[in-house]
Amino acid sequence: MIRKFTLILTVVFSASLFLDWQYNTAHTNPTGAPAGATGSPADGMTCGTQAACHNNNNPVITNNLLISNIPAAGYTPGATYTFLVNFSGTGNKGFQVSPQKANGQYMGTLINTTTSGSTGTKIVGTKYITHTLAQSAGSANWSFNWTAPAAGSGDVTFYGAYISGRFNVHGKTSVVFQENLAASVNDLSKAKAFTVFPNPVTEKMSMTFSLDKNQKVSIRVYDITGKYLLNLYEGNEDAGDHNKSFDLSGRLNAGMYFVTLEKGDRKYTQKFLFR
Repeated sequence: MIRKFTLILTVVFSASLFLDWQYNTAHTNPTGAPAGATGSPADGMTCGTQAACHNNNNPVITNNLLISNIPAAGYTPGATYTFLVNFSGTGNKGFQVSPQKANGQYMGTLINTTTSGSTGTKIVGTKYITHTLAQSAGSANWSFNWTAPAAGSGDVTFYGAYISGRFNVHGKTSVVFQENLAASVNDLSKAKAFTVFPNPVTEKMSMTFSLDKNQKVSIRVYDITGKYLLNLYEGNEDAGDHNKSFDLSGRLNAGMYFVTLEKGDRKYTQKFLFR
Protein backbone atom coordinates (compact mmCIF):
# COMPACT_ATOMS: atom_id res chain seq x y z
CA MET A 1 0.00 0.00 0.00
CA ILE A 2 2.81 2.41 0.89
CA ARG A 3 4.63 1.61 -2.38
CA LYS A 4 1.45 2.17 -4.39
CA PHE A 5 0.82 5.53 -2.67
CA THR A 6 4.43 6.60 -3.29
CA LEU A 7 4.12 5.68 -6.98
CA ILE A 8 0.95 7.77 -7.31
CA LEU A 9 2.65 10.76 -5.69
CA THR A 10 5.62 10.40 -8.08
CA VAL A 11 3.35 10.35 -11.14
CA VAL A 12 1.34 13.36 -9.90
CA PHE A 13 4.53 15.32 -9.14
CA SER A 14 6.00 14.52 -12.58
CA ALA A 15 2.80 15.57 -14.29
CA SER A 16 2.73 18.82 -12.33
CA LEU A 17 6.30 19.59 -13.40
CA PHE A 18 5.34 18.98 -17.05
CA LEU A 19 2.28 21.22 -16.77
CA ASP A 20 4.32 23.89 -15.01
CA TRP A 21 6.88 23.73 -17.88
CA GLN A 22 4.08 24.12 -20.41
CA TYR A 23 2.63 27.02 -18.42
CA ASN A 24 5.93 28.88 -18.29
CA THR A 25 6.90 28.33 -21.91
CA ALA A 26 3.54 29.70 -22.99
CA HIS A 27 3.72 32.70 -20.64
CA THR A 28 4.52 36.18 -21.97
CA ASN A 29 8.30 36.55 -22.14
CA PRO A 30 8.70 38.82 -19.10
CA THR A 31 12.12 40.11 -20.12
CA GLY A 32 11.60 40.53 -23.87
CA ALA A 33 10.49 38.60 -26.92
CA PRO A 34 12.99 36.48 -28.89
CA ALA A 35 14.19 37.97 -32.17
CA GLY A 36 12.27 37.44 -35.38
CA ALA A 37 8.66 37.57 -34.18
CA THR A 38 7.23 40.76 -35.69
CA GLY A 39 5.11 39.22 -38.42
CA SER A 40 7.21 40.74 -41.21
CA PRO A 41 7.50 38.81 -44.50
CA ALA A 42 11.11 37.94 -43.63
CA ASP A 43 10.28 36.84 -40.07
CA GLY A 44 7.31 34.80 -41.19
CA MET A 45 5.83 34.63 -37.70
CA THR A 46 4.79 36.55 -34.61
CA CYS A 47 5.14 35.59 -30.97
CA GLY A 48 1.77 33.89 -31.42
CA THR A 49 3.06 31.47 -34.04
CA GLN A 50 6.45 30.63 -32.53
CA ALA A 51 6.75 27.19 -30.99
CA ALA A 52 6.19 27.02 -27.22
CA CYS A 53 5.04 30.63 -27.04
CA HIS A 54 1.58 32.23 -27.24
CA ASN A 55 -1.35 30.32 -28.67
CA ASN A 56 -2.75 32.58 -31.38
CA ASN A 57 -1.96 31.67 -34.97
CA ASN A 58 -3.97 34.46 -36.60
CA PRO A 59 -3.17 37.87 -35.09
CA VAL A 60 -4.97 40.62 -36.97
CA ILE A 61 -3.62 43.95 -38.19
CA THR A 62 -4.53 46.53 -35.55
CA ASN A 63 -4.15 50.29 -35.95
CA ASN A 64 -2.84 52.83 -33.43
CA LEU A 65 -0.66 50.42 -31.45
CA LEU A 66 2.46 52.20 -32.73
CA ILE A 67 2.58 55.97 -33.24
CA SER A 68 5.45 58.33 -34.00
CA ASN A 69 6.28 61.98 -34.60
CA ILE A 70 7.34 61.37 -38.21
CA PRO A 71 5.49 64.04 -40.23
CA ALA A 72 3.00 63.19 -42.97
CA ALA A 73 5.54 64.28 -45.60
CA GLY A 74 7.83 61.44 -44.48
CA TYR A 75 11.06 60.95 -42.59
CA THR A 76 14.10 63.14 -43.13
CA PRO A 77 17.24 61.04 -43.81
CA GLY A 78 19.51 61.11 -40.76
CA ALA A 79 16.90 62.65 -38.43
CA THR A 80 15.87 60.97 -35.15
CA TYR A 81 12.23 60.33 -34.28
CA THR A 82 10.32 59.08 -31.25
CA PHE A 83 7.92 56.11 -31.28
CA LEU A 84 5.30 55.15 -28.71
CA VAL A 85 3.88 51.65 -28.17
CA ASN A 86 0.58 51.97 -26.32
CA PHE A 87 -2.35 49.56 -25.89
CA SER A 88 -4.77 48.29 -23.26
CA GLY A 89 -5.93 44.83 -22.25
CA THR A 90 -5.79 42.21 -19.54
CA GLY A 91 -2.80 40.23 -18.29
CA ASN A 92 0.89 40.73 -18.99
CA LYS A 93 1.76 42.82 -22.02
CA GLY A 94 4.80 42.97 -24.28
CA PHE A 95 5.83 43.82 -27.81
CA GLN A 96 8.44 43.53 -30.54
CA VAL A 97 9.03 45.99 -33.42
CA SER A 98 11.48 46.11 -36.32
CA PRO A 99 12.00 48.62 -39.20
CA GLN A 100 12.59 46.57 -42.35
CA LYS A 101 12.30 46.28 -46.08
CA ALA A 102 10.12 43.44 -47.39
CA ASN A 103 13.27 41.30 -47.78
CA GLY A 104 14.13 41.73 -44.09
CA GLN A 105 16.85 44.35 -44.54
CA TYR A 106 17.22 46.40 -41.35
CA MET A 107 16.61 50.10 -42.00
CA GLY A 108 17.86 52.99 -39.88
CA THR A 109 18.91 52.56 -36.25
CA LEU A 110 16.74 51.66 -33.26
CA ILE A 111 17.68 53.45 -30.02
CA ASN A 112 16.64 52.62 -26.45
CA THR A 113 15.51 55.66 -24.48
CA THR A 114 14.98 53.71 -21.23
CA THR A 115 16.65 50.38 -20.51
CA SER A 116 15.25 49.46 -17.10
CA GLY A 117 11.99 49.43 -15.19
CA SER A 118 8.51 48.76 -16.53
CA THR A 119 9.01 51.04 -19.56
CA GLY A 120 12.48 49.78 -20.47
CA THR A 121 13.37 48.42 -23.92
CA LYS A 122 16.28 46.47 -25.39
CA ILE A 123 17.63 45.52 -28.81
CA VAL A 124 17.60 41.79 -29.69
CA GLY A 125 19.00 40.10 -32.77
CA THR A 126 20.51 43.48 -33.87
CA LYS A 127 17.33 44.71 -35.59
CA TYR A 128 14.47 44.17 -33.15
CA ILE A 129 13.34 46.19 -30.13
CA THR A 130 11.30 44.63 -27.34
CA HIS A 131 10.29 45.15 -23.70
CA THR A 132 12.68 44.49 -20.83
CA LEU A 133 9.80 43.89 -18.44
CA ALA A 134 6.23 42.85 -19.17
CA GLN A 135 3.61 45.33 -17.95
CA SER A 136 0.47 44.11 -16.18
CA ALA A 137 -1.36 47.42 -15.80
CA GLY A 138 -4.55 47.94 -17.79
CA SER A 139 -2.76 50.30 -20.20
CA ALA A 140 0.85 49.57 -21.17
CA ASN A 141 3.28 51.88 -22.92
CA TRP A 142 6.90 51.95 -24.04
CA SER A 143 8.83 54.46 -26.14
CA PHE A 144 12.00 54.32 -28.21
CA ASN A 145 13.85 56.40 -30.79
CA TRP A 146 14.77 55.64 -34.39
CA THR A 147 17.35 57.38 -36.55
CA ALA A 148 16.26 57.36 -40.18
CA PRO A 149 18.56 55.79 -42.82
CA ALA A 150 20.60 57.61 -45.46
CA ALA A 151 19.06 59.49 -48.38
CA GLY A 152 17.75 57.26 -51.15
CA SER A 153 16.62 54.47 -48.80
CA GLY A 154 12.97 54.86 -49.75
CA ASP A 155 9.97 53.54 -47.82
CA VAL A 156 10.56 51.84 -44.46
CA THR A 157 7.97 49.53 -42.87
CA PHE A 158 7.75 49.13 -39.10
CA TYR A 159 6.51 45.62 -38.37
CA GLY A 160 5.30 44.83 -34.87
CA ALA A 161 3.57 42.20 -32.73
CA TYR A 162 1.86 42.93 -29.42
CA ILE A 163 0.87 40.60 -26.59
CA SER A 164 -1.92 41.11 -24.06
CA GLY A 165 -2.48 38.06 -21.88
CA ARG A 166 -0.77 34.70 -21.72
CA PHE A 167 -2.54 33.01 -24.62
CA ASN A 168 -3.51 35.96 -26.78
CA VAL A 169 -1.75 37.99 -29.42
CA HIS A 170 -3.23 41.47 -29.06
CA GLY A 171 -2.46 42.28 -32.67
CA LYS A 172 0.22 43.18 -35.18
CA THR A 173 1.05 46.30 -37.18
CA SER A 174 2.60 47.12 -40.51
CA VAL A 175 3.21 50.88 -40.69
CA VAL A 176 4.93 52.36 -43.74
CA PHE A 177 6.89 55.63 -43.60
CA GLN A 178 8.02 57.24 -46.82
CA GLU A 179 11.21 59.21 -47.30
CA ASN A 180 10.81 62.97 -47.59
CA LEU A 181 12.95 63.59 -50.64
CA ALA A 182 12.67 67.38 -50.31
CA ALA A 183 14.06 67.56 -46.76
CA SER A 184 17.45 67.40 -45.08
CA VAL A 185 18.53 67.54 -41.43
CA ASN A 186 19.85 71.09 -41.88
CA ASP A 187 16.58 72.23 -43.43
CA LEU A 188 14.67 70.66 -40.56
CA SER A 189 16.72 72.42 -37.87
CA LYS A 190 16.42 75.78 -39.59
CA ALA A 191 12.65 75.46 -39.83
CA LYS A 192 12.19 74.98 -36.08
CA ALA A 193 11.01 78.15 -34.36
CA PHE A 194 11.40 76.61 -30.90
CA THR A 195 12.77 73.51 -29.20
CA VAL A 196 11.08 71.11 -26.80
CA PHE A 197 13.08 69.02 -24.33
CA PRO A 198 13.31 66.39 -23.08
CA ASN A 199 11.35 64.47 -25.68
CA PRO A 200 9.79 62.11 -24.57
CA VAL A 201 8.47 64.19 -21.64
CA THR A 202 7.89 62.41 -18.34
CA GLU A 203 6.89 65.23 -15.98
CA LYS A 204 8.32 68.63 -16.90
CA MET A 205 8.58 69.98 -20.42
CA SER A 206 10.97 72.82 -21.24
CA MET A 207 10.85 75.12 -24.26
CA THR A 208 13.32 77.58 -25.71
CA PHE A 209 12.46 80.24 -28.26
CA SER A 210 13.65 83.65 -29.43
CA LEU A 211 11.82 86.92 -30.13
CA ASP A 212 13.11 89.77 -32.24
CA LYS A 213 10.78 92.26 -30.51
CA ASN A 214 8.32 92.57 -27.64
CA GLN A 215 5.39 90.29 -28.52
CA LYS A 216 2.41 88.47 -27.13
CA VAL A 217 3.23 84.78 -26.71
CA SER A 218 0.80 81.86 -26.32
CA ILE A 219 1.78 78.22 -25.69
CA ARG A 220 -0.92 75.56 -25.96
CA VAL A 221 -1.21 71.74 -26.11
CA TYR A 222 -3.47 69.76 -28.48
CA ASP A 223 -4.08 66.03 -28.91
CA ILE A 224 -3.19 64.23 -32.14
CA THR A 225 -6.67 64.93 -33.55
CA GLY A 226 -6.15 68.68 -33.08
CA LYS A 227 -8.43 69.00 -30.04
CA TYR A 228 -7.37 71.81 -27.68
CA LEU A 229 -6.32 70.56 -24.23
CA LEU A 230 -4.13 72.96 -22.24
CA ASN A 231 -3.13 76.61 -22.18
CA LEU A 232 0.40 76.52 -20.77
CA TYR A 233 1.24 80.19 -21.05
CA GLU A 234 -0.08 83.50 -22.37
CA GLY A 235 1.54 86.90 -21.95
CA ASN A 236 3.87 89.55 -23.35
CA GLU A 237 7.59 88.81 -23.61
CA ASP A 238 10.56 91.07 -24.36
CA ALA A 239 12.91 90.60 -27.30
CA GLY A 240 15.65 88.00 -26.79
CA ASP A 241 16.05 84.33 -25.85
CA HIS A 242 13.52 82.67 -23.56
CA ASN A 243 13.35 79.40 -21.64
CA LYS A 244 10.11 78.21 -20.03
CA SER A 245 9.29 75.05 -18.12
CA PHE A 246 5.88 73.45 -17.51
CA ASP A 247 4.89 70.64 -15.14
CA LEU A 248 2.60 68.27 -17.07
CA SER A 249 2.40 65.48 -14.47
CA GLY A 250 -1.22 64.50 -13.85
CA ARG A 251 -2.41 66.74 -16.69
CA LEU A 252 -1.93 64.40 -19.68
CA ASN A 253 -2.25 60.69 -20.37
CA ALA A 254 0.60 58.84 -22.07
CA GLY A 255 0.58 59.54 -25.78
CA MET A 256 1.58 61.84 -28.62
CA TYR A 257 0.62 65.53 -28.55
CA PHE A 258 1.14 68.82 -30.38
CA VAL A 259 2.51 71.90 -28.65
CA THR A 260 2.03 75.23 -30.39
CA LEU A 261 3.89 78.51 -29.98
CA GLU A 262 2.09 81.62 -31.16
CA LYS A 263 4.16 84.79 -31.31
CA GLY A 264 2.47 87.77 -32.84
CA ASP A 265 0.54 86.65 -35.90
CA ARG A 266 2.65 83.51 -36.48
CA LYS A 267 2.01 80.01 -35.19
CA TYR A 268 4.51 77.13 -34.94
CA THR A 269 3.80 73.51 -34.02
CA GLN A 270 5.83 70.51 -32.89
CA LYS A 271 4.98 67.01 -31.73
CA PHE A 272 6.07 65.63 -28.37
CA LEU A 273 5.62 62.33 -26.58
CA PHE A 274 4.35 62.22 -22.99
CA ARG A 275 4.70 59.10 -20.90
